[in-house]
Amino acid sequence: MSRGPLPSQLCLLSDLPARPQGDKVRFLG
Repeated sequence: MSRGPLPSQLCLLSDLPARPQGDKVRFLG
């Protein structure tokens, strides 16, 4: 599971709610 984009995406998605909305937009865009 260490290899592959899935774990990375999961970590990023988990961090999204913890980060400010501005960071969300920046990440998405």
